[in-house]
Amino acid sequence: MSDRQSEGRWGSRVLIGCALIVTFLVARREFSTSGGPTGPRSIPDRTIENWRDLAAEGHRIGAPQAKVTILEFADFECPACKAFTLGALRDVLRAFPTDVALVFRHWPLSYHRFAIPAARAAECASEQGRFEPMQYLLFEKQDSLGLKPFTEMASEAGVSDLALFDACIKRPGPFSAIDKGMAAAEAIGAHGTPAIIVEGTLLGNIPTTKQLESLVRRHLARESR
Repeated sequence: MSDRQSEGRWGSRVLIGCALIVTFLVARREFSTSGGPTGPRSIPDRTIENWRDLAAEGHRIGAPQAKVTILEFADFECPACKAFTLGALRDVLRAFPTDVALVFRHWPLSYHRFAIPAARAAECASEQGRFEPMQYLLFEKQDSLGLKPFTEMASEAGVSDLALFDACIKRPGPFSAIDKGMAAAEAIGAHGTPAIIVEGTLLGNIPTTKQLESLVRRHLARESR
């Protein structure tokens, strides 16, 4: 083997090694920084004083007069967001249909190629009253982001006017709801996605279903006093 061939193979191995390291660090930020779906808490909980103002914007899912509000800043390409939203969060929303509501706000991370396009697709579905099913579908089809057209996902989510939806996602310029969500998450110093605020408390970890249910029950018990 020539020196040039040897150098070429060595360079390829270095590039592959670097790619693996970057992938590990990205996953670590999304899972470990927030504690992971079942991991130990690495960051203490803290109070967000203006949480009601933050929850006044975004997409509300659940009863209008719910006693407990969960505010989530999430990225549709984030594996930890998918695990939490389709797991503990949806479990709790189903278990407490009149007592718990979700306010979803966007926080697409810069290193996720399809995070902003997916957020734009969710906003376009919202314009036709289909944010909730589109939100769940984007997480369920996370592995298909960039491979499956958003119009097909919109059809599955029950968006009726696909031509209008397609025109919406192709609309030039920013979406204010996305930009405001990103700015709000950064303003409170959130660490990684998903950032979860339950009745004013920014959680330092990503709770399991059992942990989130326990937290909700404690808040409901206080409300009943």
